[in-house]
Amino acid sequence: MLLEIKNLYKSYDNKVVLNDINLKIKKGKIVGLLGQNGTGKTTLIKLINDLLVKDSGTILVNGCEVGVETKKVISYLPERTYLNKGMKVIEVINYFSDFYSDFDKEKAIKLLNDLSLDINQKLSKMSKGMQEKVQLVLVMSRNADLYILDEPLGGVDPATRDYILDTILTNFNENASVIISTHLISDIERILDEVVIIDNGKIIDIAPNIMEGKIIDCTNCIVSPSFLNAHVHIGDSIIKDEGDGLSLDEMVKPPNGIKHKALENASDEEIIYSMKKSMWDMLHSGTSHFIDYREGGIEGVKLLRKASSDIPINPIILGRDNSFYGDDPDLNMVRRNLRKLLKFADGVGLSGFGEISTEVAELITKECKKLGKISSIHTAESYDCQVNSINKTGFTEVKRGINAGFDQLVHCTNATEEDISELNKTNTNVGLCPRANATLNVGIPPIDKIYLLKGSAP
Repeated sequence: MLLEIKNLYKSYDNKVVLNDINLKIKKGKIVGLLGQNGTGKTTLIKLINDLLVKDSGTILVNGCEVGVETKKVISYLPERTYLNKGMKVIEVINYFSDFYSDFDKEKAIKLLNDLSLDINQKLSKMSKGMQEKVQLVLVMSRNADLYILDEPLGGVDPATRDYILDTILTNFNENASVIISTHLISDIERILDEVVIIDNGKIIDIAPNIMEGKIIDCTNCIVSPSFLNAHVHIGDSIIKDEGDGLSLDEMVKPPNGIKHKALENASDEEIIYSMKKSMWDMLHSGTSHFIDYREGGIEGVKLLRKASSDIPINPIILGRDNSFYGDDPDLNMVRRNLRKLLKFADGVGLSGFGEISTEVAELITKECKKLGKISSIHTAESYDCQVNSINKTGFTEVKRGINAGFDQLVHCTNATEEDISELNKTNTNVGLCPRANATLNVGIPPIDKIYLLKGSAP
């Protein structure tokens, strides 16, 4: 266990600030310490960093009581800057390099150069946002076991907040953990593996997600369920009228299909405009949620998040990465990119078994299950897909999807009788798309057979 806290109490002048705190945090987690100002978050953080003396209880880091040794493995970003503003950035870097044996000087300089920050500039000549970035880079450039960030988003602009979150995701050691204290819950929830909610000095909830909402007076209203569209490629909105008469591969097969080339050549503004228009169309027809199979890796996911940010609709975004493709991919690279992607996306949505290996498919479903994310793949969209899969592996695409453990199979247009029978034995969701299949001339899915066997509407 990386961090273990037992029966922790702390008071100031007979006022209890922390009351019987018990908490365990494993390695490899990004944990949000959430709560309003004044609830005890900063006091708890200072105790973990051995900056305050507890009244009673135990705080263990890597099995050791907090003290000199644990400070060596904790990288701490306090709420207020402690850097000497009279120093140049490079002087601060050298100071950190001398003081911390695990400090990566080259990494710090590279991150600062990426931000176009002048390392020869004095901190006093920098804006508050620039100083915040410098301090975060210094903290994240250590190879620590535990990173503790106290209100890293407070007082900075939205663009800087996005940078801070991205830096946290892409630069912390996967065998380490990060604790982020904040009261800005909506800004940070997308990157968290777990949340710890503290109120009036007590932990009131520890959960893998956040439940937020409000009470609405629905007197004299009609409450009606809305629709969920379980399979869309909303980025395709820029080419709705193209591709008539082309084959399935010519139209959608990555990376050279018409739609992938169109997405590659379109500007972010064009894609966002088209996606917004489609989302408003869905909303006006009663669809409040949709599952999007998003191309473009992490940037593609971010683009849809941005496009939907001011629309009252709920996208469930399944991403993918180009490193997943090929018959002999670098599985270590796939694993790294997958973990990064799942910090931003709600799961993974793959184009099909024609582009990925069985090993990659199984790696993806395993990691998604581990993190509570959705895994999905297109299967048996065309007859040729089924034939090629059988010739290559001895199994249909539907059977391979079931064996790999995907949560949802899309299309199943050319599923065999045996495929449908196998589906009936699983809890796998099936997304059927007769209109899209007709447009691409690949057949009509066996809706009636799947409906009768699965016992629910497609």
